[in-house]
Amino acid sequence: MGKVEWALTLSSAVLAIFWTWKVFCWIWLNPMKLEKYLRKKGIRGPSYKFLHGNLKELVSLTKEAQSRPMERSHRIVQRVLPFHDQFVESYGKMFMT
Repeated sequence: MGKVEWALTLSSAVLAIFWTWKVFCWIWLNPMKLEKYLRKKGIRGPSYKFLHGNLKELVSLTKEAQSRPMERSHRIVQRVLPFHDQFVESYGKMFMT
């Protein structure tokens, strides 16, 4: 009986390590590889941030844009998509997020 339990424990540990590695690659290594590849091609943007990304910036820019009065023109991008507008100013028309 001891050998069966040992084999099950060993296979469970190997399976857990395998799935942990897959999740690590999915969450961290693949985005970093993609970012490196896009930077080689000349596409700029902010660096990768684990899980939450640029959400804090997005929320603060949206609150700031909505607190100011809107201009009387057809330029509504600063009000509707302030994050996108700032990225276009910072990184040009082609950028990654």
